[in-house]
Order: sequence, then C-alpha cells, then structure tokens
Amino acid sequence: CTRKFGLGTKLPWDPTWVIDSLSDSTIYMAYYTIAHYLHGEGNLDGRGPNINQNEILESFWDEDPAKKKRNDNEELEYLDERIKAMMSQYDKTEAEPAAKQIVPPSMMCHGFWEFILKRSGPMPLSEQDAPLQALIGMKEEFEYWYPVDLRVSGKDLVRNHLVMCLYNHAEIWRENPKIWPKSMKTNGYLLLNSEKMSKSTGNFMLLSEAIEKFGADAVRLALADAGDASEDDANFRLDTADKAISRLFNFIQSAHELRQAIEMGHVRAPSEYTSNMDKFLGQVKHPFQLDPTDLEPYEKMVLNEASRLLNGAKRAYQLLNFRESLHLCLYEMDILRDGYLNWCKLTNKAPQRALITRLYEWQCIALSPICPHTCECIWDILQRQIFKTRPTLLAEGASWPLTPTVDKILEQEYTFLKKAMISFREQLDFGRKGAKNARDNNGIRVAKIEIVNSPDALRRLVIEMLRQILATKMNGGGMGKSKEAIDTLKTQVLSDENLRPKANEILQIAAHICNRLDSGDSLAFMERLPFCQRSVLEANKIYILRSLNLTDFEVVEISNKPDGLEALHKIRSVKNRKGRRVASMGNPMIQLLQH
Repeated sequence: CTRKFGLGTKLPWDPTWVIDSLSDSTIYMAYYTIAHYLHGEGNLDGRGPNINQNEILESFWDEDPAKKKRNDNEELEYLDERIKAMMSQYDKTEAEPAAKQIVPPSMMCHGFWEFILKRSGPMPLSEQDAPLQALIGMKEEFEYWYPVDLRVSGKDLVRNHLVMCLYNHAEIWRENPKIWPKSMKTNGYLLLNSEKMSKSTGNFMLLSEAIEKFGADAVRLALADAGDASEDDANFRLDTADKAISRLFNFIQSAHELRQAIEMGHVRAPSEYTSNMDKFLGQVKHPFQLDPTDLEPYEKMVLNEASRLLNGAKRAYQLLNFRESLHLCLYEMDILRDGYLNWCKLTNKAPQRALITRLYEWQCIALSPICPHTCECIWDILQRQIFKTRPTLLAEGASWPLTPTVDKILEQEYTFLKKAMISFREQLDFGRKGAKNARDNNGIRVAKIEIVNSPDALRRLVIEMLRQILATKMNGGGMGKSKEAIDTLKTQVLSDENLRPKANEILQIAAHICNRLDSGDSLAFMERLPFCQRSVLEANKIYILRSLNLTDFEVVEISNKPDGLEALHKIRSVKNRKGRRVASMGNPMIQLLQH
C-alpha cells in the first residue's frame, strides 16, 4: 500500500510517499495491549497533553543510537549485562502493582519493542532512566492478552489484509507460533429485506431507527437470524423483527402462566426427594430438584432433547453461528416445550414441575446472549416468583446449564415418535374419504400400525457399498467425507445396469447415512434399530390415540421381502401399486380398520 500519511517507511526516492501494509494487515492488535501506558489513561487517541506525537513518529521506527556503536558480539554481551542488571533491580523491588506510567517516546526504540513483544527479548537499550515497573507491567499485559482469540473483519479482506496479518504474525513470532491469531471471522454486507441498502431508493434504516421501531431485543433477534455464512451477505428482514416482538412477548407471558400454574397447584410435584437427585445434572441445592425416575417415558425424551438442543446451541455460539444457535434455543425449544404441554393436555397429566421449570430456565440462559432484556425479565420471574429465591441478574449469577449427557437411543426414540406422528396424520388425512367408512355406528375408530425391524435389501446394499468405499478409498472415512463417498457411490451405481433404475433411492439412502456419519453418529451403519419400535408406540399409546382421534390401535410387525440382493428388481418402493405407503425400517405405516 502507498500513502502520503500515517506510519510506515518513506520511499527512498520520494519521501512524500509512505509505503508498507495498512494497519489492519499488521500486528496493530499488539499495540492495543499497552497503549494506555504510552498515551496515558483516557488519552487513547493521543490528543491529550501527555504525549508528544511528533517525537513518537520520529523515534518509533528508529534504531537506538547506542546500538550502532557496537558490533554484534559486543551487543550480545551488552544485552546480557543489561538484562541481568535490570532484572536484579526488579527482584529487589517491593511487590507493588505496576504503575501505569507514561513511557517517554525516546524509550520507544527497537529494543523497547523487542522486550515487550518477544518473550526472550532484552531490556531496552536506551541509557535513560526507564520506568521499570511500567515496562514489566507492559510485558505482562501483552503476554496476558495475546494471542488474538478472534478477529472479525469483512469478507472482501480475506485475500489481502487478513492474509498479510497472518504473514506478519508468522514472521515476527516465527519462533513462537502460540502468539499467532487463533481465529478469524468474516462478515458480508448487510442487506435490508433482501436488497442492498440505498438512501436513493429509500431502502435504508439506521440502527437507532430500527431500535426505536422494534425494540432492542427484536432487532438483535432479527440480526442473529440474518445469516451465518461468512461468504454470504446478512439479510435483515423487517417482518422478522416485527414477528420477534410478539414471539418475545408470548415468551414472557408464558412464564407468567407457568407461575400461575405452580401457584394454583396445576403442576406435578416429585413424589419424594433424595440427597442425590440432582447430581446427574451436576447441580446442587436447586429449588426444584429433578429426579429422572419421576418422569414418564415421554418426559425423559423431552429432557434428553432439551439437552441436545442446548449442546448444539453452545457449539453454534462457539463458532459464532448465531442464526443456528437462535433456531436451536428459541424456535426448536419453543416447539419442544409446546409439544410437551400438548402431550400433558392429551394424556391428562399435569406438567412435571421440575421439568417444565428446567425448560424455561435453560432456554432463558441459552437465549440471553441474543435477547438479554427479555431473558432478564423471565429470569426475574423464575427467581423471585417461582423459585422464591433472592433475585440476581442473569448476566451476573447464571452460568451455562449443566445438562445430562445426551442419550443417543432416547434421541432416536424421540425422533422416531415425532416423525411417526407427522406421517400418521398425513396418512389418515390422505385417506379422509375412507375414514367415515372405517367408523361403525358407535364411532369406533381402530387402526393398524405396521412396523419393520430390519432393513430391506436395498438399504443393506447401500450400507455395504458405503462401507467398502470408506474402507478402501478413504482410509475408513470420518467426518467431512460424505461428498466424496456419495460421488464415488453415484459413479458405481450409474455404471451398473441393475442398480441404475434405483439410483435416486440409493443416493437418498446414502445421503441420510453420510449425514449421520458427519454428525458423529456411531449408529449410522446399523442393521437394526437400537430401540424397539413397538415399545415406543405402546408406551405413548394414550398420546397417539388422542392425537389421532382413535379408540385403539394394534402394532403388527411385517418382514421386508424379497431378502436377496440379487432380487433388486423386485424391491418395493415407498408406495405400492395402489399408491398406499409401505412401511420400512424406522418408518411405520398406519391404516384404519373396518369394523
């Protein structure tokens, strides 16, 4: 970069020009760690009386004059003597907090920066009286704050400034890679309603205007929902911010309704307490202790699913994927909580007090980085009016929830039941014309649910092919290998005339398996389900019957035939010839029976 102002190296043949990288390509973050020592407190912009800017500009890049009078060997000897003398003086000094003294610009020689920035650097070479405590304090502060944990910048700077920033760190601290930046995050441009902001077209809004119109939390929610991908532009939608107002209001109102339900005794209290009931959560002395043995099978699945959502939200926050975290800790937690309350209503069971309050407490903490004001309000309701404890601020008194370890089997049981209920409703609505014929004069409505406990030939074939591909061509596979494995499988399928007609079904099955592999699911290649479908359905019989307006149902296991891989041309698809769905492993089918 070439400029006529700022810090840098003057062009030898034209000193009016300054060369060198722009500040955001260098290690300027290191300067922030000690700037208050050099400028003085409250004088970070250098405009105050405590600093001579001209003297700094002249001496910042200069070598110490004393250094030029010594050869290399003499310099090394001098450095050893100097650092020993200075450190012995420091050891004799009483242990007092390092005063943030103003370091004179004349001290800012090459040796000064070597001492501050390099862990093995010597004391400054200047013979002037140095503020020793300040120098030691500066070095300690730099080593405390560095390296840079995260740097956020624009997507247009990836190929220039951000790369040069890494190069400069790598060169200056070549012997100490731990000083190099740990991570960088880039943002795109901000769109408004999917269009570029422009004052001339009127598609423009200031942040202050958005807050005035929607409120701070609704704006923060819409910004979090605007997008995560670093290479894409974030899209702030006014309708999202508008809907966020009612969603957050309803969240607060539901907390008040929970308080009223607890006060009126409309919740289910635990049958008894033991001293270790909450230990599985890593918590102690919680106002409402939670005993997993006091939960119904469906409630155990709800608790497990809440733990999964919070773990996912935490990972998303760590990766700065705020949209993903928002969807997990707000939208999906809302669905989970509403689904649980609906289950309670259909089964005539009062919500379990400790479980329902946990759902609110965990969601409140997880959502607080995005909607802090709303969550502080709910946190106050939980503490003051529900837990009856001394209220504290959420930002001060709460840490991330310690949830139970996610049970993969329970997770799959919950997913199976949720998908099965959606499928059952679709199937019964699809056959609505025949539903009247399925009822007798007494209004009896009985159904048959068909389940399959073993994979059909096609799925076993796909599993075997993927295993061979991952074992032989990808050293066993692993996370991130999905696309390569599917591409290889696609080539093999299309080159086989027996498999080619089933290519779409094969690739769909393979995509599902590989997605599970990428998520770390060790059961992706399972030949049989790790849980009993019949047990899950029968354990939730009342919920299923009342959800589907049935009087009874029976579960029937069917086998998947033909069994031989050589009979691929006979394998049934998702629907049979009459258009009725056919059950497959993990995907039950329901039909009404005639009486």
